[in-house]
Amino acid sequence: LRARFLSGNAFEAVCIDGSAGVELTASRFHMEGTMLLSVDANDRLAADIQMAQAFFEDFNLDVGVIPGSVIELFYADIDDLVAGMLIGQIAEKVPAMIEQQFGGFGIEKSVTLYGMDVDFAVKPVSVDFTPQGGTVVLDSRIEVKGEAVASGPGYLSTPASLPLMPSSEAPGDGFRLALADDVLNQALSAFWAAGVFEQSFAAGADSDVGLAALVDRVDLTMPFPPTVAAQAIGAAASVTAGDLRLDVIRIDPATGEEQVVTALALSAEIGLDVETDPTGAVRLQSGSPIAWIDVLDDGVTGPNILSDADVELLGSFVASRLTTMIGGVVGELPIPSFDSAAITNVGTQPADGYVMLGGNVEAL
Repeated sequence: LRARFLSGNAFEAVCIDGSAGVELTASRFHMEGTMLLSVDANDRLAADIQMAQAFFEDFNLDVGVIPGSVIELFYADIDDLVAGMLIGQIAEKVPAMIEQQFGGFGIEKSVTLYGMDVDFAVKPVSVDFTPQGGTVVLDSRIEVKGEAVASGPGYLSTPASLPLMPSSEAPGDGFRLALADDVLNQALSAFWAAGVFEQSFAAGADSDVGLAALVDRVDLTMPFPPTVAAQAIGAAASVTAGDLRLDVIRIDPATGEEQVVTALALSAEIGLDVETDPTGAVRLQSGSPIAWIDVLDDGVTGPNILSDADVELLGSFVASRLTTMIGGVVGELPIPSFDSAAITNVGTQPADGYVMLGGNVEAL
């Protein structure tokens, strides 16, 4: 460690007044202290260095023109004074750098999704760090605007104890996030209450449904909201959409009368996974669906006009469409991130009541 001062002000900084150059050297500088992290009044993580101490190894002061006998009068205090100055500089700058790194643990954003205005907010409520690592507890809020949502029936809640953050079983070895499945159920139920999942698909020759000119329209109704159940066995988490009804409509070209010529009951299970974008941010995504389909008789005019292949094609189309929509909802959920580090090797692990994410933390 070497510091050279060339003006008289440098002498004054260590209580020596003069005009010659000053050179401070040391083989090492040691500093010890406690870095405290807490949640401030603005719901942000705040850092502070306390009980800091520092010392030099092999400290030497060279002031050139000043005799050594004069330096010896106060030499013993200069290294402590310089160490104190360095402590002040570090204590001023390092906490701000730490706070910047954890800036992605307090998130507020507003989006328009499927025609609905949505506010997302995530804020830290407590923090605990030890030499082995740290735990930050986050509170989340999702608000989907609209009268239908406000008067909706609520969402499925499955309270569960906070899981242990494993050191080996989950992917990666530097980052763990336990996301309660209640958060996902809250979001999905809000969109369901707004009627987002109940749709009509044109099924004519130019549509994506694939039924050519057999029918004109398919109406999808969902009596219950999609639900997420994270379990400690099997897949990390999956979304279940049950008892959907598909009414296949044909319009009489002469009279314009609509007839339900086929009705299907569809249930689907859609796995959840995680991915990282080019910036290193983590987001949830939906996987491939598994669908079960039954042909219904009630409310149908005449015999079923769809072949088994047509039924399978229609069920596959609706399940894929539903998967995309659910992926759009869960993909907007804010996941904490670091300012100048990426989360890599990200994956999921089963846990009761929580989607457990894990990964490595690598500097950008």
